[in-house]
Amino acid sequence: MRKTKIVLSVLLFLLLAVALGPLALPSSFYEERLGPVLQRMTHGNVKAGQINFEYTPAPALIIRNVVLDSDPAVGQIERIVVPVNAYNVFNWGKALRNVTIEGGHFSPTYALSLPQRLKPEADTPRMADLGLVNCSVAVGKRDLGPASGKISFDKAGALAEVMLSDQENRLELHIEPKDAVFALTLNARNWELPFGYPIKFDGLLLKGIANSAGIVIEDIRGDLYSGIVTGNAQVSWGSEGWQLSGVVRTNGLQSEPLSMVFSNSTHISGRMVGEAKFAYHAVDYPQLFDSPAIDATLQFKDGLVHNLDLVSPLKSQGGNYGGGQTRFDTLNTLLQVRPGTVQFNKIAIEGGKFRANGSLAIGKERKLNGGFAAQVSSGSLVVSNQMQVGGELSRPQVRTGAAYRPRGGEASMASPQETAPQ
Repeated sequence: MRKTKIVLSVLLFLLLAVALGPLALPSSFYEERLGPVLQRMTHGNVKAGQINFEYTPAPALIIRNVVLDSDPAVGQIERIVVPVNAYNVFNWGKALRNVTIEGGHFSPTYALSLPQRLKPEADTPRMADLGLVNCSVAVGKRDLGPASGKISFDKAGALAEVMLSDQENRLELHIEPKDAVFALTLNARNWELPFGYPIKFDGLLLKGIANSAGIVIEDIRGDLYSGIVTGNAQVSWGSEGWQLSGVVRTNGLQSEPLSMVFSNSTHISGRMVGEAKFAYHAVDYPQLFDSPAIDATLQFKDGLVHNLDLVSPLKSQGGNYGGGQTRFDTLNTLLQVRPGTVQFNKIAIEGGKFRANGSLAIGKERKLNGGFAAQVSSGSLVVSNQMQVGGELSRPQVRTGAAYRPRGGEASMASPQETAPQ
């Protein structure tokens, strides 16, 4: 019993010595020794603003205000936390575990060079893992992040993978170094696009390859408004600025929630199938989506054009009309998006005994300009009319002339070219 008490007392003394020992040494002791070690571990210059110990919530060595490569634009870290735990104490100088970087901000070049930066040397401690808390990467004049996660290393100490997630845990990014490139897998849930229009995906999966010049997204798969989105894309950056291009295909989307992203009042309901090719170019990332170039082929089935009635004016003797709706079985169109304008060309609408052909442009201040040749038939009676569409996207105005009722053998419908926007 007495021997047991002696053993327990010795163990308690050793634990107290481990916990209180760091207080007996000045901070300069750690600065002189940690500086060279950190530089060898990161293969670059590392300058720490302050080094001290904290004992709550757990004993840890805290390194504050770290600047990488003598340039905050290259990289800076608010805090590096090195736990004073049994593993780190008994493997001091050989290995470290549960180290955390908090508030890290890195340049893209530094982030992409991490496998080389953290490549183990024979005389430096090997990392078992490295935690990341609220870290970000500068992209142009903006930041990607903040994100949190973990960097894992293999048995030889080389970087094996990086796992990141956003603050809401809706976005997860898996990065795996492969020779001179990185394999990327991004999973998103209930995620809204951070650029352009607020389109929200139920689920999104991206797979691709990245290097210092850009990213090739080989596979895009998304669940969007009860339909499927697939495609591929590539983004590049460098001396010629930023470029993004690719193609996406949709199948079975509910078009109403998608079209209401652009206008709550004037929109299209029904099922949508389509393919779109897109290209963006800008000097810097923040301006990348300011100059769109999108060409799409779209088909809508079994729906309504809300806030635009092309049927009632056929019964009139002229005048202006607003509001209402147009039911259709199919609506086909070619879409072009350019800076300041959206153009719907070769619009073809069919719904029961009604059909219409035309085009429509949405210009500056969301002004409408377009026209349709439309007709409705009932037995042997066929009524046709030319319609001009103006006003604003939120309040379209349809203007018609007198309805035309052709006699047998006469042309019943004008060519769509006659109704092109003025």
